[in-house]
This record gives sequence, structure tokens and C-alpha cells, in this order.
Amino acid sequence: MSQTLTYFRPHLDPKTLPTHSRDIQRDLKLPMELVRSLGGVSLPWHERAAFNIYLAAPDFSYIDKHEMDEAVSALEYHNFNVRRPIQENGKVARPADIHTLREVYNKDIALLEECDVFLLCRWRRILAHWSKSAMP
Repeated sequence: MSQTLTYFRPHLDPKTLPTHSRDIQRDLKLPMELVRSLGGVSLPWHERAAFNIYLAAPDFSYIDKHEMDEAVSALEYHNFNVRRPIQENGKVARPADIHTLREVYNKDIALLEECDVFLLCRWRRILAHWSKSAMP
């Protein structure tokens, strides 16, 4: 849903997103054949490993996440470097003290800063992606 993020990106405030819902709804009505015909960005194989993809998703061990694992495998197969914050920084046990929460938060922010692409997923759906290069 990069089109959605195109509208959302300049504001970075979820409260302003509804003001763009008309534009988003219009873009989502485009036929998939038309969207596919627009092409996209081509990135050479040897350059892909240099791009870190931050996967924001329910990556918890206690849920069935085989679809997400398949997506990660596909990205890695195509030489992309997928960063999984829950796998890398751990899951916070509840209740957690403020020190632990801050530590994990700081690790997550550091990981975000290392990444070039942000991939936001909800249960079984990719909602949006964002790339640092798309920022003004």
C-alpha cells in the first residue's frame, strides 16, 4: 500500500490520515491490472543485501505465522535483509518495569534507524511500506 503511505508520509500523524481517505479510496479502486502495468523499481541482486527491511508484524512465537515466515523466506531468497524486531530484541514479558521497557524501546528505535524500508503487516495482510528514499 505504498500509495496510502504517499498520502500519509508528509503528515506522520494518524489523526490527519482520514483527511486523505478520499484519495486513498480512489487509488484502492484502481484495477490491479492497471497497477501492475505501471511497473516498479528494479533493484539489482547484488545491491539488495545493502537494504535493511524492518518487518513490523505480529512475530510472536505463540501464533501461527507461517505466512509471514514464507514472506520473509521469499524476501531473503531474493537477497533482501529482513530485520525482525521481536526476533532481534526479544519479546517483553509482562509485567515489565520501566527500565526494561525503555531498553527494548531504545533497541527498537536503533533498529528502525538502521533500516531503509519499513514494512507494516497486520495479521495476514501487508498494510503499507515506507522507504527512507521516499521521504522529502
